[in-house]
Amino acid sequence: SIPAPVVNTTYFVRLEGDCDTTAAVSTSVSVKDLTVDPVSASVDRNNICAGDGSIILTYSGGDLGSNGIATWYDDGLFTSMVGTGNGLMLDTPSDTTTYYVRFEADCDTSAAVSVQVNIWPLPEPTFSEITENACINGPLYRYVVSGMTGSSFNWSITNGVIIHDYNDTIYVDWGDQQVSGILELTEISVNGCISSPISIQVEVTGPELDLGENTGICSGTSITIDPDGDYTSYLWQDGSTEPGYTTDQEGWVILEVWDEFSCNAKDSVYVTVYEVPFVDLGPDTSVCVDEGLVLDAGTDGDSYMWSTGDVSQQITIYEDGNQEIWVEVGNSDGCVGGDTVFIAECDIYQLFDPPTAITPNGDGVNDVWNLYALQEFPQAEVEIYDQWGTLVWKSEPGYPQPWDGNKMDGRPVPVDSYHFVVFFNDGSDKNYVGYVTVIK
Repeated sequence: SIPAPVVNTTYFVRLEGDCDTTAAVSTSVSVKDLTVDPVSASVDRNNICAGDGSIILTYSGGDLGSNGIATWYDDGLFTSMVGTGNGLMLDTPSDTTTYYVRFEADCDTSAAVSVQVNIWPLPEPTFSEITENACINGPLYRYVVSGMTGSSFNWSITNGVIIHDYNDTIYVDWGDQQVSGILELTEISVNGCISSPISIQVEVTGPELDLGENTGICSGTSITIDPDGDYTSYLWQDGSTEPGYTTDQEGWVILEVWDEFSCNAKDSVYVTVYEVPFVDLGPDTSVCVDEGLVLDAGTDGDSYMWSTGDVSQQITIYEDGNQEIWVEVGNSDGCVGGDTVFIAECDIYQLFDPPTAITPNGDGVNDVWNLYALQEFPQAEVEIYDQWGTLVWKSEPGYPQPWDGNKMDGRPVPVDSYHFVVFFNDGSDKNYVGYVTVIK
């Protein structure tokens, strides 16, 4: 063992004995160069705006060593390599960044030198006070923007006039026409960095109020006047301030409205009260029973005319698909009232309304989950799941044995809510899904 050479060296060996000396053989050792630390690192541009073009990183001095490469990193732990070589071009970083360069060669790695690239952030202005819906012939509207300290703001406007410009605050006149205006601005920081433009669209309108034509109502009924439009405040002739006004009296109904910008409008309508029969056939419904549904037009009238051709006060409607039944009722004053009801086709599935809880405590009351409506579905099956989706019980077809709150192995389920699915198995694709709670 001998010290490693510092230059390329050829070593010779021969055998030397008492009688003679052999010929020699040799081997050569090539010595690779060590790195020499770089002296400095630099960048072609510094103190720049984020994202502004590119930068070029260079180093000076030092020696790469044998097969060495100048490797650049953007962290002092040398885990994030960004490139190699001298004159490395990179996109400008978004934040202030220190770049490190070192020589990485076959025999060693040099110490690193670094350069810091200072980045000025781009301004990101935001509106802090805006009005997006202005009134026709309204006041001057103020718009305020927030940004970096010392910034300047460039405003531009479409379909409006900037009356006062105080850099971060302007006052705008949106004029006397219904238009859509655009307000746009860019921020320029003290370092000269320019933001992306931001803008808002301003709808210049005035409230429109139309209560409609004069109208009438039947005696004993009322009318609610609901003006179309989005208003912030209302004032009716009686001092009420609700959005709608209901009356059963004859007379003028007067309304004044304001929007959020204090623009106002006014309108009125006259309501006449007529004495007419009151007719109420009830809500829309369906008929699923043989005895039918009795519709009564009331006793206020002297004459009745049904859409079925009947002329009596009452008629009976039987199941016959979807039906629209109307009646006109007249009295001796010649006033005619009427009503219409829609009779839907019978939907047997609507009859299915399972109980929402059982109390399987052995007291003989609500101990099992009776689903009587399933008598109409002889092939129906019921599956019950716990909250984790595990099947805890399943019926035989036709639900011959109601669920008693036990699992399929006979053990009782804990108190909880259980998800169930009813498969009607009647040739349709309809199922019923719900929850049943076990209470003890």
